[in-house]
Amino acid sequence: MAQLRRNLCYQFVNICVACVIFRSVGITGKVHSIQRDVHEPRTVDLRSSDWMRDPSLSQYVSHLGNRVRRNAPKDPPKRQMQVSETHLPHINHNEAIVHWSGKNSSTMFILTRERKMDGTVVDSALWRSTNYGSDFSPVTLPTLDKKIILDYYKLVFTDATNQILLRTTDEGVSFLNVHYVPVRPDIVQFHPTLDDSFLVYSEAERKLALTTDFGQSWEYIATEVSSRFYWAIPEIDQDLTTIHMEALDMVTGQSIYRVCHSPYSEEGNCKEPKELNFIDVDSLLVQNEYIFAQKSNQFYSHLYVSHKRGPFERAYFPGDMNPVDFSVVDSDQSQVFIAASHRSRIVNLYLSDVTGRYYITSLERIMALQKSEGGFDADLYEVHGQEGTYIVNSFDLNSTKTYISYDQGSHWHTLTPPLKYPNGTKISCHKSDDCRLHLHLQFSSYIYGYSFILSEANAPGMILAQGSLGSSLAEAQSDLFYSGDGGITWRMLYEGNYGFTIIDQGGAMVIIQLDSKRQSKEILYSCTEGHSFQTHTFKNQLLRVDGILNEPGISSAVVSIFGHDKDAGWTVIKLDFSSILSRSCTDADFDDWKPLDHLAQHQCLLGQSIVYKRRKPDSECLIGPERKNSAVITLCECTEEDYECDFGYTSENGMCVAASWFDPEEPSGKCPEGKPYMKSKGYRKIASDKCQNGTAREKYEPVPTECPVMSPRGLVITHGGTLSAAVESGKNISFELMQSKGSVLSTSYTWSFGDSSSNASFVGLTSASPVSHSFGKRGQYTISVTATNAKGSASASLQIIVEDKLKGMFIGIPRGAVKGQNVYFEAELLTIGPHTTELSHVHYLWSFGDEKIGEHPLLTWDRIVDHTFEEAGNYTTRVEAINDVGSVFRTFPVIVYGTMRIFELLFDPNTNRLKQDTVLGRQVFSEFVKRSLVQVLNEPPQRFEVDTLRGFTTTAIVSILPVIQTSTEDKSIDQIALKLQEKFAQRALEVNLTKADFGMEFTARVTSLADVTHERNSGSGGTNYVAVYVCVPLLLVAIFISVLIFIYYKRMMRCSRHRYSILHSRSQGIDDALLDDTDDDDPPLDPNPDLTNQRLALDDDDLADDPLGAHLMMGPGGRGVVNC
Repeated sequence: MAQLRRNLCYQFVNICVACVIFRSVGITGKVHSIQRDVHEPRTVDLRSSDWMRDPSLSQYVSHLGNRVRRNAPKDPPKRQMQVSETHLPHINHNEAIVHWSGKNSSTMFILTRERKMDGTVVDSALWRSTNYGSDFSPVTLPTLDKKIILDYYKLVFTDATNQILLRTTDEGVSFLNVHYVPVRPDIVQFHPTLDDSFLVYSEAERKLALTTDFGQSWEYIATEVSSRFYWAIPEIDQDLTTIHMEALDMVTGQSIYRVCHSPYSEEGNCKEPKELNFIDVDSLLVQNEYIFAQKSNQFYSHLYVSHKRGPFERAYFPGDMNPVDFSVVDSDQSQVFIAASHRSRIVNLYLSDVTGRYYITSLERIMALQKSEGGFDADLYEVHGQEGTYIVNSFDLNSTKTYISYDQGSHWHTLTPPLKYPNGTKISCHKSDDCRLHLHLQFSSYIYGYSFILSEANAPGMILAQGSLGSSLAEAQSDLFYSGDGGITWRMLYEGNYGFTIIDQGGAMVIIQLDSKRQSKEILYSCTEGHSFQTHTFKNQLLRVDGILNEPGISSAVVSIFGHDKDAGWTVIKLDFSSILSRSCTDADFDDWKPLDHLAQHQCLLGQSIVYKRRKPDSECLIGPERKNSAVITLCECTEEDYECDFGYTSENGMCVAASWFDPEEPSGKCPEGKPYMKSKGYRKIASDKCQNGTAREKYEPVPTECPVMSPRGLVITHGGTLSAAVESGKNISFELMQSKGSVLSTSYTWSFGDSSSNASFVGLTSASPVSHSFGKRGQYTISVTATNAKGSASASLQIIVEDKLKGMFIGIPRGAVKGQNVYFEAELLTIGPHTTELSHVHYLWSFGDEKIGEHPLLTWDRIVDHTFEEAGNYTTRVEAINDVGSVFRTFPVIVYGTMRIFELLFDPNTNRLKQDTVLGRQVFSEFVKRSLVQVLNEPPQRFEVDTLRGFTTTAIVSILPVIQTSTEDKSIDQIALKLQEKFAQRALEVNLTKADFGMEFTARVTSLADVTHERNSGSGGTNYVAVYVCVPLLLVAIFISVLIFIYYKRMMRCSRHRYSILHSRSQGIDDALLDDTDDDDPPLDPNPDLTNQRLALDDDDLADDPLGAHLMMGPGGRGVVNC
């Protein structure tokens, strides 16, 4: 089925109907909205006839086209209709957007676009009509090399290719000066009340810009922002300049919620709620008084809600439900109606209390459509003009059934089937208890191309929809049904698939039959709410119909039919019904009508009685835009129908009883002992219900009760607001304790830090959190807290790794590398603590300068690595040492030669007292040896490289280098080698140190000389160290050398300010993109074998992420980089 949908998605033609302020709609991601806002543009997806070529669908459509019709006879038309036709010749334009200016204006625009299969728009044309579509003329835009209008909002046209906005204040008669936008204008969002202010967002750059003067000047608001950004909600946000956004935290790379207000550039005007911390990508949703965000890991997914801009708190669903994805259906009526998917791939509907935190089940197993970009769309429809009425399709046992609710989802009912066919024949299935009416909603519209259900706020009670009769929804059957009383009763209008619309605030309906090729040349219209229809032929030959539309608000009597032919372009046909409905309506032509729940025992719906003025079906007159459909609202007394089961309760035999997982004696929310709370009787008033007083309140309303002492539950330990498992030694660490349930005032909390320190005890949660502690040395520690009161106890623990911060690094580099032979590199670390021996949990990222394009650096736990250079040359080698509390970075040159000779020199034992076995001491001695060789052999210094090896015995490795670096043969090397051997035979090889060198005179004699050219891989066992990040005096290495030599070599110790930019903490549980999954040569590396299966200890149903996994991860390189 999913593949079928993908096959269709590039073959249909979109026609969008926009209001005065045309804004982008559609929210994707983890938490998203499927609410239809009357102030937002209506988007109608209309399939072109080309989709019928798909053989997988033709069987369904041909079945529809060949069914025997039993429709009522049509009356002949009484009056001549005004018809006009316009052709838009761009045959390659497969998409059109229609915009009415509104505000009693007859101006409308059509933007046609050519959209490729990858979603890009490559060509566009703009057309304008000043007479409601009787004729269109092309709009002349300001001169540009190439204009590709992607979209338009209000009367601002966006050209994303040229990064400009085209603006008009006179409905397209003229355009203001072209203004370039600082970001690519992919999305434009107008302020809800400030007409000249709007935001522009670039999807590729992830930048957000603002104009407050209709595009003349711009201000950057933020970078690294997702497309989840929202203007202030009037009457909810106190500051109307507020912008809510989902941004990227530049340190951790995770998503955060940020709220900013003007002036945006001033420090402190952007804030991030500390209690929320990191959130899932594309999960922020701002809707009315609620803000939603989602937080997930491999164990759980939680929804967090802020009510009336208060602190974020976790939302709770029935105890045996574990939602993983959320879609907000509605939040208009001080209540959240939400669809949630579960790991079992089942989607349920839930209803919240006023705060949006506590949810009860509304309906299980509803149909939903998974979206390719993430998230899902519930197969649910909100009936416009009838508050709290929803229609949904539910899936059970391989069948789909339709249900309707009149009270915001508190109760659901099947649809009563019509009694008769259009020709008067009785519908035989009506007597069967299993025979119901089922409707095609969003899912069927996407998959099978059936017209989408229609209702209008200005025509309350009127619903047009395609559907079928039987025990379940028939995919291959679609007939046209109508309800004039908000879904209580239904009539079948015609058999088969039809397009339809409502005009003149419900005064008339227009339908058009769509055959298997979506071709037609006539319409059917009714001015009697479908009791009789008349036919009008709008074209002599068949037209492939893409849509039948009218102005948003349906106040006009004009209908536009849009057709598209691949060889002729677009055809727009205007039908004006003002000549048909020639008489204007008077008050006598209207009756009172009120929406009802047909199963309710009183005449109220959601606690109120609403009376509308509806035109009588037999009064064929024109309502017109001047007459407004006002309603008279009367509040009702509360009855049992205004209540539903409270959170933690389920309905059994008409009564609300506590669920097995719920303790009714324990308050659901925070409840300080001794303070009063409202104890539930198992019922709660429907949050969107407006009833007042009444005798039912005493039976169902909660009663004030003193908060009891409750056992503590749900303890979680964090530090810095995270569950991160690594901290720095010697540094004060703040640990926070969170408790989700139970009493906190009288509870005693005892902290243990797993080291030699004493336990710390506190009374009351505010005293027990936060606490600070420092660890003197690195290692693994278990932090634990035990909470105890008169009702019970609970505990939590957090295992952490304490590591020394990396302060410096010495790099051993080969002093005589030969192409084709292994050379060894060695890293030696200095830390900020007293520990300079081998460090645990440090990994190294090596790149040697000869990597091929696309080749990853070497990531390893080993501080000594080998490498082979295939060619002679100069290479820049880089290494970064990383642990969970910091990193150091070093870049150094490596010279690779074509050939060389290598000798090992052993000095007499007295030399050992001269050479302190430290990195710097060996460097100094190597320089003395090299200076002596230059003097004794009378050769230039560039012919030698000298390394002094580790160990008590003084041994130096001498490499004799070629004159030309890349030479593979050099006879002078053998000549120098021969001179070296002769000098040794003459006992003339010695290192003479003077008082100027070392503070005393000393001679170090060579006692052994060996040619090891063929025995050693260059540099094996002998490396020379270069210091980096040494930003403190080198008191850690005490060597006996002169002050002048120390200063000389100190100049070689330079701090590098580079950092590796895509590093993530191992404790964050983020996979390392630098590791090649196809490399199976090496065994898996375990940074912490002792903690592989450890997990944070939590109480009850609160789970936490496992922060310690046996995976090699990148450390937080940017967070603790030494910056000298």
